[in-house]
Formats: sequence, C-alpha cells, structure tokens
Amino acid sequence: MEDRRCRDDASRRDRATADASDRLPIAALCPDQKSARELGSILKRLLPHAPYKAFRTPEDCLRYAASHEIALLFIDQSIYPHLSGLQTLHHKLRQISPHMDIIIVCDADKANGAAAIWSIQSRCTDYLCRPLTADRIDRALQNMWYHPAPTITK
Repeated sequence: MEDRRCRDDASRRDRATADASDRLPIAALCPDQKSARELGSILKRLLPHAPYKAFRTPEDCLRYAASHEIALLFIDQSIYPHLSGLQTLHHKLRQISPHMDIIIVCDADKANGAAAIWSIQSRCTDYLCRPLTADRIDRALQNMWYHPAPTITK
C-alpha cells in the first residue's frame, strides 16, 4: 500500500512538472528565419502551450530578456564566429537572469570542441548539434527538467 502511494505521488509530481514546463517562455537566438521556424515547429510539437519568441540579433534578445521572463533560450552558435562573442552574450544573459536555461546549438560540420567544453564549464544546459530533431530536443528538455545539473561550488 505504501509503495503504491509513493508511485502515485511521483506520477502526480511528474505530471505537474510536465504541465508547468509546457507553459514556460522559450526563446531562440537564430541567424535566420529558417532556423527559427525549424526550432519553433519542433518546440510547438513538444510543448504546445509554451510561448516561443525568436530573435535574429543578440541586442534584441538582451533587450527582451531585460524586461520579460525567458525560462529557456536556444542560442545558435553561428551568430558569433568566435567563442569570445558567445561568452560575452552568455555573461550578459546571466547578469539579467541567472537561472535561465541556455542550450547552445551548432552545425555538425562546425562543431567546436572548445565551445562544447566552455558551454559545460559555464553551466549551459546542453550543447546540441544539427540536425535538430524532436528526439534530441526532447532528451535535452528531459535532462534539464528531471536531472538538473549539480551546483558547482568553489
């Protein structure tokens, strides 16, 4: 009896988390409309009630983040040709919203080991290579919501 009650509580908690996560504001910083639409259509299937906003410039993204809540931000690495630009944007976003989840997206042929390592060290939620699929994004979301990264203390 006790075991069944625990399973029911866990199931209820998982449903509540899934319901809440379906409404979190999600944004993307993509260099072109095609990438933004591709990501948006996948997210719409996975999280049909989550508001989604796409930006083409880092400045627009920062301006919006300063006045609106963004729970999850996808950043296309191709926005910046060098890692230093991505690091600067990440730093500014963390100042605005320290708990925002950030997923870095890159092209498979331009995958950068240094950027992947940096994204892990700087507490980005994930680093995904194209082609983006519903399965890959869903796995990243599941890892983010059900297996959060440990807090690093110094």
